Amino acid sequence: MLTPPHCDVSLSETRWVQAVIVDESTKEGAVVDPVEPQKVLEAANSHGVNNLKLVLTTHHHGDHAGGNEKIKQLVLGMKVYGGSMDNIKGCTDKVENGDKMSLGADINILCLHTPCKLCTAAALLTELCRAAA
Repeated sequence: MLTPPHCDVSLSETRWVQAVIVDESTKEGAVVDPVEPQKVLEAANSHGVNNLKLVLTTHHHGDHAGGNEKIKQLVLGMKVYGGSMDNIKGCTDKVENGDKMSLGADINILCLHTPCKLCTAAALLTELCRAAA
């Protein structure tokens, strides 16, 4: 039976969605659209994340990418991923449709170009890659 990765969704007073994805076996974490970096870091800490590695940014609007520069200051060496067709503030690594990356030992992330609201938007699909004991 597959167990989904732990994912905490934090809603701020301004209703921005920010997600923390945690690989339970390694306690590595990723955050999605961390517009409020301090709140995201608090959520990650509350779930035992000891190595926050990735920022996954869906598109360039401030209510999605607005915290990228600040979180890079707060977490040295943080990688910020964004779609190659977008101009995302603070982006360190551009991803293409179909690119894959991993988080910890158990989570695979698939990057998908999703031109809905914006022609440059990206979706990030996570999947657990091992069976639970």
